[in-house]
Amino acid sequence: MSKTLSDAAQLTEWYVAKHRKLPWRSKPTPYRVWVSELMLQQTQVATVIPYFVKFLRAFPNVESLARAPIEEVLQQWAGLGYYRRARFLHEAARRIIERGGIRKFPSTAEAWLELPGIGPYTAGAILSIAYEKPEPIVDGNVERVFSRLYCMDHGFWDRAKERIQSAHDEGISPRDFNQALMELGALICVPQQPRCDVCPMQARCAAFQRGEVEHFPKRRIRAEVTHLRETVAWCTSSSDQVLWVQKKGAQGREGLWDLPKIAVRTRGASQHRNAIGSVAYRVTRYRIERTLVLGSGLEKKMISKKTHIQKWMSPEEAQHAGVNAAAKKCIRKIGAGFQKKKADEARARLFQDLPKLPTRGR
Repeated sequence: MSKTLSDAAQLTEWYVAKHRKLPWRSKPTPYRVWVSELMLQQTQVATVIPYFVKFLRAFPNVESLARAPIEEVLQQWAGLGYYRRARFLHEAARRIIERGGIRKFPSTAEAWLELPGIGPYTAGAILSIAYEKPEPIVDGNVERVFSRLYCMDHGFWDRAKERIQSAHDEGISPRDFNQALMELGALICVPQQPRCDVCPMQARCAAFQRGEVEHFPKRRIRAEVTHLRETVAWCTSSSDQVLWVQKKGAQGREGLWDLPKIAVRTRGASQHRNAIGSVAYRVTRYRIERTLVLGSGLEKKMISKKTHIQKWMSPEEAQHAGVNAAAKKCIRKIGAGFQKKKADEARARLFQDLPKLPTRGR
């Protein structure tokens, strides 16, 4: 790369040559960029890709998303976590349609910020990527790049505004420049063991020149992981359906179908006489160990109909209706145990059916 290029031009040139081919980049419409940005919040790119493709197949435009029942939206989102994002997306789509549909799609930061689930970063990403407007963005990747590039630990939004405007004045695409900052942070200027040897900004990086890359950004104290335990019942009917519950009016993961939680008075849920397995899952800073116990059906009477909806469904029907990630793990756990049981039974029948060989006398 030429040394006569500005830092913005050099970074953008690298991005154009080296960027990843991601589904939302192939056609950066406001709708596609918006959906991708909400999915990418707190979620890795590799995880988002199949969900994005599936979601766009179900809701190819803002009109189809606005018309869909929230249950259907949550079903398509199930497994991605942080379900408030799906509710925000659905509510914002409805508001956009009420204001006139695609012709009234927000085109300013102020208009986007009026919609639920939209903050300064998301508004800036949509406007710069979909509309080519010189709007700043600051996420974890951009903050890390600026922190090392300029040896700074605050004032990131002011620096982002200055850099995007300067790049725009040079005739550089705001879409490419902002995505280049994010891509550099995602692929090269990573939190641990940054790949400084192949960084296009190495010669301009203040932290690298000082030999202080590992000191930036300044470390923040992370919240400690809290360990929790819970017990749920796997209650089956005579027709092999399972009892599922859903909190009335709940949002996020609690708005999806789940197995009924029960109180266990024994010393440990895993020692419960009807325990049939356990799974573990994470919710923000909580690590939860969930024990499954075989229910008797009496659990249905313990669940308040004022706060919960109850329904008997097969595991397949429940997944179609939308279950949370913990319930999905339980279904897989039960399914694996059921398949093993069937294999053991088949093996036992095989040995029973084998002809007995006559014993030879001595």
